[in-house]
Amino acid sequence: MLYEANSDCGISNYGRSPRLDDGDYVRPAEYPWIVFINTKTQLKAGTLINDLYVITSASNVYREIQYKIKIYLGKYQKCDSEKIQLISGVSNVIIHPGFIHQINIQDIALLQLTTRVEFNSHISPICLPSPGASYVGKLGVVIGFIQDPSETVTGKINTCLPRKTILPIVGQADCNRPIYSFELCLGVVGADNIVCAQDNGAGVIHKSETGSHEIAGVISDKQSCPPNENVYYSVKDLAVMTSLEPHLNWILDNTKDACYCTKF
Repeated sequence: MLYEANSDCGISNYGRSPRLDDGDYVRPAEYPWIVFINTKTQLKAGTLINDLYVITSASNVYREIQYKIKIYLGKYQKCDSEKIQLISGVSNVIIHPGFIHQINIQDIALLQLTTRVEFNSHISPICLPSPGASYVGKLGVVIGFIQDPSETVTGKINTCLPRKTILPIVGQADCNRPIYSFELCLGVVGADNIVCAQDNGAGVIHKSETGSHEIAGVISDKQSCPPNENVYYSVKDLAVMTSLEPHLNWILDNTKDACYCTKF
């Protein structure tokens, strides 16, 4: 049962219970802040943070032509045609000034929508981190299109429906690869990485004890996972995300014209 839309951020449409189910398919409108960024060549991941801005990785959009980008809100899967609640253009692409695309550092960007969003049960924002928040040692949820060879559609691997993947968030001291102070790692040391290139730009979601959801970080374009390994990274490398708490001032300074929902 879907809950009525409200003025709180980070509320799942299926209740505020802190329980998580790793590997489950995402239900329609379960995470109403998920957006798809259509760049004409592919659908990329992003997250709605208020009524006017989406956050994603800079590596997702720095080469794209602004007027060709479309944002799909209220859509939760890739393949089948479904009713999309809202399609918005992009009036401004704001790349973090410290972004260096050759090495993908400070890999975050804000997309200003041409349409101010009216929230409903299918479209509402996630909460930003609180100042000083630390997610090291906590669990992060990545909504991604995990390849599962046991599930096929007409002989092809089914990656249409998103799944929840729950992974520990790891700090700089315990990550098995070099990262910057404003980055965090995600995953289990020694295991194959399951966060892949197609997850670039997705938000890393932390579910608080009260049941609200915060975006701890954004997946950066520094991943390798089987069977499509990246020659620059090992499949044993933990996934890397740009932590958002160190970037709060930059985010807030560049979204002053937006309306944020309250965190309960």
